[in-house]
Amino acid sequence: MLSHDGEGSAAAQTVQQCLLEHKVWVWPIGCIEQITGFDGKGEEAIVAQEKVIRSMDAHGIVEVMPLFKECFEWVDQL
Repeated sequence: MLSHDGEGSAAAQTVQQCLLEHKVWVWPIGCIEQITGFDGKGEEAIVAQEKVIRSMDAHGIVEVMPLFKECFEWVDQL
């Protein structure tokens, strides 16, 4: 919820940048469900997200979930 507020979004971005310096990734717009577009929590939601992601090619993932690319690029730099 914090990342959906103007001031909260700026704070979340700052926290992300600070944690990246310590080799810790956090999603700057909330949790993974905000990245994948799923609302549910728990095992069933995880399985549903995995199915959708597996069915997509790399271009589709970047198009629908652009923060995954940012995350993978960051991991690649480690």
